[in-house]
Order: sequence, then C-alpha cells, then structure tokens
Amino acid sequence: MCVREKSWLEDDCFDREEVMAQTVFYRLFGLGGLSRQRRKDYESEGVVYLDEGIWYSIKFQRFRAPGIWIHWKKKLCAGSVVFTRKRLIILSAFSLLTIVEIPLNNPLDKGLRIEVDGKRVRMEFDAEDFLPRATGHVTVKFSSAEATHLFASLQKEANSKS
Repeated sequence: MCVREKSWLEDDCFDREEVMAQTVFYRLFGLGGLSRQRRKDYESEGVVYLDEGIWYSIKFQRFRAPGIWIHWKKKLCAGSVVFTRKRLIILSAFSLLTIVEIPLNNPLDKGLRIEVDGKRVRMEFDAEDFLPRATGHVTVKFSSAEATHLFASLQKEANSKS
C-alpha cells in the first residue's frame, strides 16, 4: 500500500485507482481531511478505519428529523469516513459538518447493513435505529481500496462485543 507522505508521482507509490479515489481538492489543498483536533479525538477512541478526501454519495428516503423533511434526495459529497471502536462518522468537506454520526454499540445486530463489492462499500440503515428523533432510510456509498479490511474489522468488533 502507498504511504501518503511519499510523492504520488514516485513510481513505487503510484497506484492509479488509489490516487483517483482522493478528490482533487484534497490532493491540492487538503480539503476533506481531518483537523488535528478531530484526528486526536478519533484516535483516542481507537480508529478502525479512516479515509480522507474521498467522494461519497448519500441518499435520504422518507427522512424526517426536527426541522427537516426529505422525501428523496441523493447528494454527491466529498469528505472523510471514520470508523472508531465507538462510532461511525461521515464528515462533509465543503460545509464542515458532520453528516452522519452513529454510535456503534453492536452495529451489525442493530441494523447497520454493510455490503462490500470489490472496492465499493454500501452502508444502509434506518434512521430511527441510530439517530434520536429521526425516521427514514439512509444509504451511503463510497469506494475504498481497503473495503474488505473495513468489513472484516466491523465484523470482528461486533463479534467481540457479543
């Protein structure tokens, strides 16, 4: 795997699919990456998976929360996806907001459905299972070179808490 500190132009580090997974804004300006404080907070919880500056899509269906009602909406976003031992966090780069933050007491039993197809990850959940005072269905899709590692880590975490 490519070490991020190396120049992506070096021959031994150049992996076209891995480089293309990062947004141009992240490669040039670091937009979509984590701040030092957020990174420190997440590392104190025990990071299982972290991917910064990536494109992901998020789809809301019949989503309702205080002050929000969305019948159907799909957005392409750039940002970060973080799994710690305690929660799943999806951050938006451009609005500097936390889009989804789910506590992971036992994610696979509670209703977080994860499908891995090669390098593509699809996560689905019902909002009422994880988000207080919210209903509806949420789907997040992103690509990652470590998709199988992510899924295996989540299954291991779920089995250790059972």
